[in-house]
Amino acid sequence: MIRSALIALGLSAGAVDAQGMVPTAPVLESCGGTRLVLSAAGAPSEENLDRASDVVSARIGGLYGGVFDYTEVVDDQILVSLPAGMPVDRDGLSQLLEKIDFRFLQVVERVSLDKTVDAPDGFAVLPQMDDPILGYIVENDPVLDGTSVLSAQATFDQMGQPAVSFRFSEEGGKRFGEYTAEHIGEPFAIALRDEVITAPTIQSAIWGGSGIVTGSFANEEAERLAALMQGGVLPFDLDVLSEESVDGSDPSADFCP
Repeated sequence: MIRSALIALGLSAGAVDAQGMVPTAPVLESCGGTRLVLSAAGAPSEENLDRASDVVSARIGGLYGGVFDYTEVVDDQILVSLPAGMPVDRDGLSQLLEKIDFRFLQVVERVSLDKTVDAPDGFAVLPQMDDPILGYIVENDPVLDGTSVLSAQATFDQMGQPAVSFRFSEEGGKRFGEYTAEHIGEPFAIALRDEVITAPTIQSAIWGGSGIVTGSFANEEAERLAALMQGGVLPFDLDVLSEESVDGSDPSADFCP
């Protein structure tokens, strides 16, 4: 939908590939939609604002299946352009604006949480997301975190259950390969918001820079997790400062979504 609108505006699919992501703001002005203004507490640096803008844009693209630039930084705020045809999902959007603590952690021990478990300094006890009794003692210092993930998408595992596949950066893939080569036979945890999504045992060294997260996901949960992983890690949480409906200069045009 957005792609056809961009072509009508003289921005072809080839231009997207050659010049990078094309902003959706022109589509919003022509076709209508929703403009959001996001803000962060304090006085974030220009570098962090640019980083946050890129992360939010990637997360929105992951959620809606797009490859365009949905954001821009203006006067210490982030403007988000959602063209008509992209409904604002309140729950989904609020998650996309969280900093998100997404980490790959070394597991020291699996434990039962039906009794108090103490962790030594430098370690923490995290519960399994879908099992309130199962827990893990993990090192606080992550093997990798969300900044090492380049892309992610919802998929299905070998049993046909919803899952999330992901690809590391070159540096992240090398680090993950080295770590798994050194810890064959040991579990490692993939944690989100201080809960363990899954803690598989390393069967062999994992090279190639990609992997898959499996767990008790519904399709929608897998899609949202993939969208969160897609953009990496926000440097801070963001709040919606204002929301505006834009009618567009010609919302009836054939190229509008």
